[in-house]
Amino acid sequence: MGPNTQHHVLCMLYFTSMRITLPLVFEMLHALALALWIGADAALVILVSAGAAAMHTVVVRELAVIEISAIAMIGIQFLTRHRYKKSRTLYVADGIRHLLTFTALLLAAYIMNSVKEKSVGVMESSAIAYITAGGQIALLTAVSGITVWLLVVSTRIAATAAASAPTAMQAPAPTRNSLAPARPVRKRGVKR
Repeated sequence: MGPNTQHHVLCMLYFTSMRITLPLVFEMLHALALALWIGADAALVILVSAGAAAMHTVVVRELAVIEISAIAMIGIQFLTRHRYKKSRTLYVADGIRHLLTFTALLLAAYIMNSVKEKSVGVMESSAIAYITAGGQIALLTAVSGITVWLLVVSTRIAATAAASAPTAMQAPAPTRNSLAPARPVRKRGVKR
């Protein structure tokens, strides 16, 4: 085996392992960002219902965590979107997941604007924060359900494709013509 062949084999192994490993890393980061976002919303609901004295600073801190998690989730969803292009159902479900994530981010921005606005009283602002944080939790629960469904279905599709792919044992036997040496190509207009 020559050095070019060894290099080719190593490159194939590297890219195959990256194609398998990288989506798993992205899905774990997506799950982590989703858990942080839901946790920040739950903490926001608890603090608002308890009537935190310094609600403005608490909400600003929680919303910073929410925005960072949202940006991470949206970026990871964008990077992994190409995996679902082969199946229309998976592609549409991933689009719905994007839509729900952006809607939850819009609700987070609405909380931030209602807290910053001076004309809204503390009671109204805490009610808005409570309701929209609950809405975010509901939307993110739907996002997590769609994410789990996408992972299960895409894993089944990959397992089915791997099972139906021919292996070396299933390769067809060579025919008589495939073993024969190739004939030289005759050029037109040249006589021998």
